[in-house]
Formats: sequence, C-alpha cells, structure tokens
Amino acid sequence: MIKTITLAQFKKHEHFIQTIDQKIVLIYGNNACGKTSILEAISLFTPGGGIFSHDINDLIMFGKNAYEILINSEYCTLSASYIKDTSKKEFRINNTAKRKLDLPEYIRIYGLTPYIAFAFWKDSSIRRKHIDRLMAQNDLRYAALSAKFAKAMKDRNKLIEVGKLNEHMKSLYNRVLIENGLEITRIRQRVIEKLNTNMHPAIHEFLGSNLKITMSPTFEEQEKIFANELEDYFIGPHKTKFTLSTNEFDGNTASTGQQKKLLIALTIAALPETDASSVLLLDDLFANLDEQTITQLMHILNQQHFQTWITNIEDIETQVHMQKIRLD
Repeated sequence: MIKTITLAQFKKHEHFIQTIDQKIVLIYGNNACGKTSILEAISLFTPGGGIFSHDINDLIMFGKNAYEILINSEYCTLSASYIKDTSKKEFRINNTAKRKLDLPEYIRIYGLTPYIAFAFWKDSSIRRKHIDRLMAQNDLRYAALSAKFAKAMKDRNKLIEVGKLNEHMKSLYNRVLIENGLEITRIRQRVIEKLNTNMHPAIHEFLGSNLKITMSPTFEEQEKIFANELEDYFIGPHKTKFTLSTNEFDGNTASTGQQKKLLIALTIAALPETDASSVLLLDDLFANLDEQTITQLMHILNQQHFQTWITNIEDIETQVHMQKIRLD
C-alpha cells in the first residue's frame, strides 16, 4: 500500500505531497485540477508506457525541464525522474536503479481510464492492450516476452520492406517469434482459464452473472498456425482477439454502463486477492454507473487487500471508509 506520494514539477503539480493511511483513496475536484495527473504518476511504475497514453515530455510542468516522483510504500521506496534536455529517464527502488521490467516485483499497478470505453466500439487492440497489462502483472515473464516478440516482428518487417529478408534471417526471426509467441499465448490462456473458473462471489454479484473471457486463436489454434511456414504477414499474439461477456449480455452490444462493469470486474478479478503490494487506479469511471452499482463496487473494493485510487469530479457519499483528497 502506498503510504506517501510526492510529485515535483509533474504536469500541474509543482510540488505535491500527500500522506495516505487508507485502503481506498478518493481524489475529487473540478476538471483540470490535476486529479488524473496523480494517478498518471503512479501508473508510470509499470512496464511499458504506463496505463495512460502520453508523450513523456508532456509530463513535465510547463516551463520546467524535469520531473520527479517519489512513492513510499509498505515494502519499498520507489522513485522516477526524467530530464528533458538530456532525455535521461531513471527508475529506482530503494535508491537502486532498476529496469521498468523489474518494477512488478515491488509494486503491481492495474488501472482503468475513460478511454477504455473504446475497447468495445472503436478498436479491439485497446482491449488487447488492457488485457496485456493485466497479464504482465500476473506473470513477471510476460512483459519481457512481449518486448522480444515486438522487437523481432519490427525488425523482420523492416527487412521485408527493403527486400533483404533472406531464408536464413527469416528462419532466425521465425524461431524467436514462434518461441515467444507461444509462451505469450500459453500465459494468456492460463490466466483466462483461472479468471473464468475462479471468479470471486462478490464479482459475480456485481455483474449479476458469470464473467466469460474468450481468446481467439486459442493456444492450440496458435500452435497450428505456427506449425505452418510463417508468411510475410501472419496471425500471432499481436492479432489475438478477446471477447468479454456474461450469461446475460455480450460486451460488444451492451450499454456503456454494462461495458464499464465488465471491464471493472475483469480488472478486479485479475488482481491477486492476497497481494497488498497491488494498486488499482480508477480514473473518472463512475459516469454512466448508477448509485447502486457504485455502492456495490465500493463494498467490493473495501473487501480487497489491494489499495484503490479513484478520481471523480464530485465527492462520493458511501458508508465505506476512505481517504478523501479535494483539489481546487
């Protein structure tokens, strides 16, 4: 659990420091007051670019040259810094420099933003990226495997474009793609099977039904695809399609409120129940959720071991005890 957070020259916050003593934290206030910026700072301690899409230079406060983030948790001290002039970016755990791929060993961060709504009606890749982030926090090998696969795919495609992919190079790249691609798919299938069969009763009650996650192609289907010679363009884990549904409705045709409930349920279900080092970030997600759903969700969050950070324009009245931070 995060105990203190300090931001220096990060977006709207020239100097922000807050001590935290609750499992649920609500940050509320008017638009453009810096609520999301706090969650965005926390999200940077994940493999990849964080939960929020951004240009790293845009994270620096206007007119400044660098930012710094300091987080003290129950288990360690984490820091992140970036200097624009030198493009120097650094992450440290207990004052020791670390790769981003190493961060989930110390803190596991999950999150949802308003843009996740696009996962159902705009671009299936958004859904896949969100599920990939959940997978990376469930299996520490996942981010490294995905990075290796993406690099091999990028390098292979460049050679194809310039007509320099000979048979020897093609064989080498295909071996990397197949080995890493199958392991990525194996992890996905294992985690999905776990989520489909071990859903917490509170999540079932929240949805009013069972959550069902399907993946296409499956591991067995992906093996058959890779068993054939890989052509210049092929179906791999970068093209996998995921569907979310319940016994009552399909995610693709559900209402916006139902879609949000599906994604929230999936994200909570993916968090380790007994891991107090996990942090869930929910940014401005209570729009389109009725009062009963919000009350149910708050009670579910209160029962978990992980810490939850929520942003909302207005205060949330609930019987669940939480720490409230108002920004002006």
